[in-house]
Amino acid sequence: MTEGFGPHLGIKQLNVLHERMFGAAAPPPALPRSVRVAVLANHATAFLERGLRLALAMRGYRAEIYAAPYNQWQVELLAGDSGAAAFRPDVVLLTLTSQLLAYREAGDPEAFAADLARLVSGAAERLHARFVVTLPEPLAEEAEPTGWARNWRRRLLTAVETQLGGTAVLLDLDPLVTRIGAERWYAPRFFVNAKLIAHPDATAAFADHVAAAIAGSIRRAVRLVAVDLDDTLWGGVVGEVGWQGVDLDIEGRGFGHLRLQRFLLGLRERGIVLAAVSKNNERDAMEVFERRPEMLLKPEHFVEMRINWEPKSGNLADILDSLNLTPSGTCFLDDSRFEREEVRRLLPEVLVPEFPDDIADLVPALAASGDFSVPVVTAEDRARSRMYDQERQRRAARPALGDLDDYYRSLELQLTPAPLGPGNEQRVLDLIAKTNQFNLTGRRHGREALATLAAGGAEVWAYDLVDRFGGYGTIGVAILLREGDTARIDTWVLSCRAMGRTVESGILQHLAERARAGGARALVGEYVAGARNQPVAGLYPRLGFTDAAAAAESRRYCLVLDGALPASRFVTVRDAAPAAPVRRAPRAIGVAPA
Repeated sequence: MTEGFGPHLGIKQLNVLHERMFGAAAPPPALPRSVRVAVLANHATAFLERGLRLALAMRGYRAEIYAAPYNQWQVELLAGDSGAAAFRPDVVLLTLTSQLLAYREAGDPEAFAADLARLVSGAAERLHARFVVTLPEPLAEEAEPTGWARNWRRRLLTAVETQLGGTAVLLDLDPLVTRIGAERWYAPRFFVNAKLIAHPDATAAFADHVAAAIAGSIRRAVRLVAVDLDDTLWGGVVGEVGWQGVDLDIEGRGFGHLRLQRFLLGLRERGIVLAAVSKNNERDAMEVFERRPEMLLKPEHFVEMRINWEPKSGNLADILDSLNLTPSGTCFLDDSRFEREEVRRLLPEVLVPEFPDDIADLVPALAASGDFSVPVVTAEDRARSRMYDQERQRRAARPALGDLDDYYRSLELQLTPAPLGPGNEQRVLDLIAKTNQFNLTGRRHGREALATLAAGGAEVWAYDLVDRFGGYGTIGVAILLREGDTARIDTWVLSCRAMGRTVESGILQHLAERARAGGARALVGEYVAGARNQPVAGLYPRLGFTDAAAAAESRRYCLVLDGALPASRFVTVRDAAPAAPVRRAPRAIGVAPA
């Protein structure tokens, strides 16, 4: 449908293709997915809109686009009745050119970034949309290495990344400008005369760069990469050439294999877990890891390794079952067309990219796809591989114990509640937004709503869990509201990695203690049935609550707090961590005249 579109197109070619594909006489595009994108900018966006429509169509998305008036982005984000609010976007693209920021809005980079973060945070909550924000592009003046422009933009980039890194997808334009060249990008006369961010002929490349980030922000992220070894992580077949003969020459064909290893190591550092799947004699393959110092990836970087002669689809399915992951969040990398087709046929939800003729071209293709975008990296993301290792140790310990109660006791589970604060706020938001199975009400409070709840007296608690094998990180969130002599659990979510360990009884013990300490005589729990939270439909009765009331879409349960409070048999609830201040609600950036 979008045959002929690419970053190489000039503006005339782009306009012709857009008219042919999306003009009044063109039939509606037959695309599998749709997305609503609001474009807010301090530069003209008419050409960008056309490029985005084509670039997103190339990725399978039919895009409906709302473009705000020129340089009205502050008003659009601030006003509850703005055009963007009425449009109800899935994604808001905020693109601000340095050509205006440097001379007017962002003379003080740190103050501007702080105000921008407050405004975006509030708008993201109000619009219920993901934000993609382009980082200010390089100025032509930066050719002077000791001039003001380079120092100004360096300060601005650092401040924006610090302030917005946990809220929006930040898109760096430096690689784009480097890739297409300064001659094709810089054209100040077009900003002066038409308010364009760059030369019109750079529009397709700019739109393609942005579309990849938008697609990466809305599609289901890859959480596991399963990778082949022979002719993928190294050159050659180790069973034929031995560990000494595999190609890892950085100045030869081994460059492409080492480039892939570094790419995968970078994904692991951002929370994507790695597994190895190879048809090989295990001893032969392991010798490459052990004896070749050029190897960047080591056995400890993989949460699972399946090196045998079984079908790779079966090995991959076994790994997914072991890690409690789904095929739709998995990518399989293998140089063999036969192996790729087998996995595609038997595990059709797994992402299986094609391999280029030259392995050195694989990483750029993977990076450009947007499939491996990790918009926000949390402490839990960075620790995910270690947590899977610890979980494997827990599973190994369980069969040795004949009694389940003995197993729970042996884990030495310790739960630590912590009030909402800057240190755990992003993880709390992620758990509320992403948890589906153990989610009693399905409420999706955002950053601004949490701050409002906390300011109104609600208790927002995050729960950290450790056992004798190590830490799970922050695994649960509960919000407790006071309503006269009753306390109500507004929200209760628990990560799937902590389910099945009786942790919910420890959380209830803490909530009941907090409720009675605040003068409540009863604790009320609510269950709102959703598409995927059936596993907790009977949670409150199992924990000792009595059925209180039923409504059309929910059911309430009550626990009287007059007698002995519920106590957890297997989880030790430690004293709560000290309270930390919650971020203030967003304030608006002062609107400058256009």
